[in-house]
Amino acid sequence: MKKLVVLYTMSSCPFCSEMKDMLNEENIEYYERDIDVHKKEYDDFVKLTENDYLPSFSIITIDENNEVNNFEYLVPDESFNSLDEAVEKIKEKVIKG
Repeated sequence: MKKLVVLYTMSSCPFCSEMKDMLNEENIEYYERDIDVHKKEYDDFVKLTENDYLPSFSIITIDENNEVNNFEYLVPDESFNSLDEAVEKIKEKVIKG
């Protein structure tokens, strides 16, 4: 199985920039989705998670048939309380898996 990390960001968000730097330092591949560009997608994400804080993540599990098997969501103040904790959770779910 393969796991994809989708990172929701906003260009004016300093925490988002720091999060991208931290993921890059850890060599964690991610797909960035700027919420101003992908507004509808982010609105759906907010409805599902009931959380509109940034940076936020979707972790998508793809099975051996290239079909989506699972979605997990990591959002500030619920799934993690610091950027370091977010990175550790992503490593735990994606790398250690």
